[in-house]
Amino acid sequence: MVGCITLNDEDGSSNLSPAANFMKKEKKDLPTREEYFAKQRQERGFDDSELWDLFYHHALWLLPRLKEFRRGNPCHPMHMTKEEWDSILDEMIDGFEIIASDVIGVPTRKIYRALNLFKKYYFGLWW
Repeated sequence: MVGCITLNDEDGSSNLSPAANFMKKEKKDLPTREEYFAKQRQERGFDDSELWDLFYHHALWLLPRLKEFRRGNPCHPMHMTKEEWDSILDEMIDGFEIIASDVIGVPTRKIYRALNLFKKYYFGLWW
């Protein structure tokens, strides 16, 4: 989507050069950002705004699912106890909570630990 900004004088006439006027469009002809995003959500289930900080939106999506998995999961990997597994899940949750808070600045050791545990036990996240 390409939008053009048109600066108007008080009388409504454009103060753009004649060469720039070829790009001029009426504002009513352009979809609003929200209309554009709504169309994307309808067509593909998400919009471009989710891609700006994909790590953040992924954490927002994953965090409640990890918490529910931790709360309701009766299973654990065979090579560890339920308490060890719950501790690992808690570390993952802690790291993703920091990411989802959207105030991380520089990623912390806790975040890297959570991401490494998520990678290591990715295929263990099932019932």
